[in-house]
Amino acid sequence: TAIVGAFYEGGEAAFVFSQDANGAWTEQAILRASDSQSGDNFGRSVCIFGDTAIVGAHYEDGGAGDPLSNSGAVYVFTRDVNGAWTEQAILRASNAQAEDYFGYSVSISGDTVIVGAADEDGVGYGLAHSGAAYVFTRDAGGEWTEQAILRASDAQFEDYFGNSVCISGDTVVVGAVQED
Repeated sequence: TAIVGAFYEGGEAAFVFSQDANGAWTEQAILRASDSQSGDNFGRSVCIFGDTAIVGAHYEDGGAGDPLSNSGAVYVFTRDVNGAWTEQAILRASNAQAEDYFGYSVSISGDTVIVGAADEDGVGYGLAHSGAAYVFTRDAGGEWTEQAILRASDAQFEDYFGNSVCISGDTVVVGAVQED
C-alpha cells in the first residue's frame, strides 16, 4: 500500500494505492479531511503503516472559525477489513499557536505517530521558529493521546526543528533544516 499527498489538487487530497499479486498498482481511495477548508494544505505530508494512514495539513486553522491561523493538524485514517478508509482522529498540538505549521512533516510506526511543527516557537526568549516534534500514541480503543513534545537540547532561533521526522519502533529522528 502506498499513499500520495496532493495538497494542490482541487479540494486537497491524499490518494491510497494498493498493489496486486501481479505487481499492478490501483487507486484504492481518495482521502479528504472531514473539516476541510480551502488552503489547509491537506496532503503536504503523508505516511502509512499497515491499515493506518496519516495526513498533515500544516496550514489548517484549528477548525471552524479560524481561531489559530496556520496552527496545523494531522488526520488519521484507518482501513477496515473490507478495504474502506475512514477518518479516525484529528490530532492537534496541546500548545497550538498560530503559524506553528504542525503537520509539516509526519511519520508513523505501529501505534505511534510523530508530527513536526517546524515553526513552533519553543520555550524561552529568542526561540522563534526553533521548532518541535510531537509524539502521539494510540491505545487499544483507538484513542490518540499526545505523549511528548520533543525539542532540540541546543535549540536556537530559526532552527526549524521538525522540518522532517521519521520513526521506526522506539527510535525517532528529527531534522532541523537551518540548525547552525
